[in-house]
Amino acid sequence: MFVGFLALILRSEMLRRVKQSDLTKRFTFDKILLELKKIKSVTFSDSSKALIPLTKVQKNILSVLDTSTEMLN
Repeated sequence: MFVGFLALILRSEMLRRVKQSDLTKRFTFDKILLELKKIKSVTFSDSSKALIPLTKVQKNILSVLDTSTEMLN
């Protein structure tokens, strides 16, 4: 139940930031979450990781959420 409460807090904060930007004019909140789910990374045999290049939409969403790509690795 505690994890569900934390998820609700994070979702509410994401929704607040998205509504303040112009992203809601082009995408619904569910479409934004689907776009973020598409972000992938690759782990190599030497345990190093690389992020698959982000699309323009994904970069735009991450900038609205004040998230850098270093946090995704």
